[in-house]
Amino acid sequence: MRNLLDLMRDKLDTCARLPVFELEANSEGHTQAAALFRELCEVERDSFDALKAQLRAEIESTTAGNAHPSAERRFP
Repeated sequence: MRNLLDLMRDKLDTCARLPVFELEANSEGHTQAAALFRELCEVERDSFDALKAQLRAEIESTTAGNAHPSAERRFP
């Protein structure tokens, strides 16, 4: 689970930086590079969503046997 969290943190950082790279490339007239950064951002979002789903499954499987019957589920 620790590896999933570390990778998610790195992907969040990448997802935050790619739009800035796209903006800078566009402002400098590098339209192909800007398009690449935009595409990479979409790929990173998709992979982040996959990681998030896996982390949710890990948490649910870990807590399934430990949850008290009256405990509320906090994951959508």
